[in-house]
Amino acid sequence: MWLGRRDDGEARFAEAMTGLEGGEPLALVRAWLRHAEWHRGAQCTPHEVLASTRRAMEVLDEMGAQDGAERREALAGAAWAEGVAGDLERSDELLGELDRLTATEPPDDLLTHYIEHARGQALTRAGRFGEVYERARLAGEAAERAGRPDLAYGPWLNGAGAAICAGDLPLALELIERGLQAVAGRSTAQPEIHLRAGRTTVLLLLGRIEEARSQAELERELADGTPDPGLRAVADHDRGMVALAAREYEAAAELLGQALVVPAAISRPVTRLARAEALVGLGRLEAAEGELRATALEPVTAGDMPDTLVPRLTRIQGLVAAARGDHELAGRRLEEAAAGWRRLASMMRIGESMMAALADLGRPALGIVQPEHELERLERELAAQATKRSIARA
Repeated sequence: MWLGRRDDGEARFAEAMTGLEGGEPLALVRAWLRHAEWHRGAQCTPHEVLASTRRAMEVLDEMGAQDGAERREALAGAAWAEGVAGDLERSDELLGELDRLTATEPPDDLLTHYIEHARGQALTRAGRFGEVYERARLAGEAAERAGRPDLAYGPWLNGAGAAICAGDLPLALELIERGLQAVAGRSTAQPEIHLRAGRTTVLLLLGRIEEARSQAELERELADGTPDPGLRAVADHDRGMVALAAREYEAAAELLGQALVVPAAISRPVTRLARAEALVGLGRLEAAEGELRATALEPVTAGDMPDTLVPRLTRIQGLVAAARGDHELAGRRLEEAAAGWRRLASMMRIGESMMAALADLGRPALGIVQPEHELERLERELAAQATKRSIARA
């Protein structure tokens, strides 16, 4: 599972479960809990976590075991899954049940991690960002004390995501750094790659392009040490986004194109639109329009933020028009894009969007939606088009 070979992992798990049939029920419970753990660590698939923890609790019910370490772990796993991609009220109920069970017997470090991480995810999705940081700290430190750096990275990244949503980018960097201290050299490459991807994103939002470039290159070096082409594609995506921010359009077009070759934990429609922007920068306008058409054909999930795709695409249409010298059309398209982002900024629940990306992409996707950033960029582009229109009329 940690190598990204999910199909092989599931096949081995199925073989193991066949060997457990008819044996000790508690062994069956523990196997389902291990399966759930893989799907909120090595993989990130909340529906599998929920299904696995339910199977574990069904066996515990048959055993008449209403409490115990396995019951508590199953409740915490189910609370995490509901908090990320299910029913937030149900997540609260499960966490409340855990509070009752642990009122007289404090949880050990591993269970503390599971509980606090679940709480943090639910709070993020509810948009209560200021309450997330303490939960991230409690969950991350508990995982480290338990000797599980593979679990520690998730809470620190979730805390960083909440900080980004709240507009506190320096805090986001601090939390990512804390996560890197936990995992560097102590776990598989995957958690460090995700943390460095998060750092790349935050540095780009801060405009610190050369530092972001350094992080993205480290991502690729780490990914090269794994057999997973999807991790290399994620690194190429991030390198491409850095190149785009630096206006290195040839490199951006090449790297973003490479990222689209294999299945990877990236938003394909957003990546295509970024590549289209790079192609506009190169003057390859027909190729850019080809990427716009391809974007419309990409399957879209909630993690791709469908509501944001129209203003993103409309902006690129404006850039194409500007490159052709049609500044009137460019101005209209850019204003349409800005109006779309203003509308979304007033109604968008950023925390829900971040959890949707986590559930659909299978990794924390920090900063995937930043309406304020998009509007600032569009306002600059609109001002430039207004100047060009004035010159043309004169």
